[in-house]
Amino acid sequence: MIQVSIDKNDPLGQFILHRAQHVGKTPEQVAAELTRETFENTIRNLHQRFLAGEFTQGVFADKLGIQRLDFIHLLDDLGLRATNI
Repeated sequence: MIQVSIDKNDPLGQFILHRAQHVGKTPEQVAAELTRETFENTIRNLHQRFLAGEFTQGVFADKLGIQRLDFIHLLDDLGLRATNI
């Protein structure tokens, strides 16, 4: 498990608290969801560049800091193509 501290007075902290209250979840749940959303958005943005031929699968996996096989499974889980040809 990775734990992160976000100051409740920081704008991000305030947003998380507000969103948690609005959707009836804990701040920890909202923060985890935001982290996952950001991660998936990062992958989707990099995937567009990958499809355009800017870099290889190996470079893509390196940019995410994961092994190539895990990278392929991740793309599959997200419904994204693992080849750019």
